[in-house]
Amino acid sequence: MSELGVALPEQELRFAPGAAYYDGHFEGNPVTPAIAQIGACLAQLAPYAAARGRSARPLAARFYAVIAPGDTIRLTWKLGQEGAVEAVLHRSEQLCSRITFELANAGGGL
Repeated sequence: MSELGVALPEQELRFAPGAAYYDGHFEGNPVTPAIAQIGACLAQLAPYAAARGRSARPLAARFYAVIAPGDTIRLTWKLGQEGAVEAVLHRSEQLCSRITFELANAGGGL
């Protein structure tokens, strides 16, 4: 991704079946919460952004398919418009989520 001056590598994410965020989400039919998906992507993006004097924050998200406990998810990145970066989560070839992050100058305030 040229915005960061380096390409973010494709990564494999696995959402652990025993994670606390599955408690009550949902009883008998657990689903990976949006905040867990956003957090997993942000954990990968933040070090790249910080190393370049940027911060990352989520702007928008779309969820297309359920990510279940234990699923292995492929995370890829796309450079968006005006400093935005999109995380794309797939299970095999099935699109699960798209999450857009803003890259802003670090320390720029709220």
